[in-house]
Amino acid sequence: KSISAPDRLQKLIEFEKARGATLETVLAATKSFYATLTPEQRKTFDDLTPFGARAPRHHGGPHKPPRP
Repeated sequence: KSISAPDRLQKLIEFEKARGATLETVLAATKSFYATLTPEQRKTFDDLTPFGARAPRHHGGPHKPPRP
């Protein structure tokens, strides 16, 4: 069964709200953990977590074949 455009948008909004709530929980736990780290450990943690300087870069989407 197909779903109408407004219903799809409503489901997307609900999904994003749930995702936001999850991120808030992760943020609270991260802040609590981060407070226990030494300055050196904080730098390493900052560098290796998402958006950090040395964090792995993930590029979404399908892989494109090389151009001839």
